[in-house]
Amino acid sequence: MAVNDHAVAAGSNLALICDVTIAADNATFGEPEIRHFALSPLLLLPYFANNSKAIHYLYYSGDTIGAEEALKLGLVSKVIS
Repeated sequence: MAVNDHAVAAGSNLALICDVTIAADNATFGEPEIRHFALSPLLLLPYFANNSKAIHYLYYSGDTIGAEEALKLGLVSKVIS
């Protein structure tokens, strides 16, 4: 999958379940609906059990992260400009 801009909510889930995700340097990922007690993002939580930073950003705070941070966390395979 290629992410060129915002991947939030279901778009973020879709990007994170793909085998290979390539993100543009301006891409952002996030689960803002968690701030409103939506449970849908929690479906992917078991896949991030060993990645506490990803859990914090995506499932506890509802903040968005940039492509470089997603690469550091192992959520995307490659970042291109």
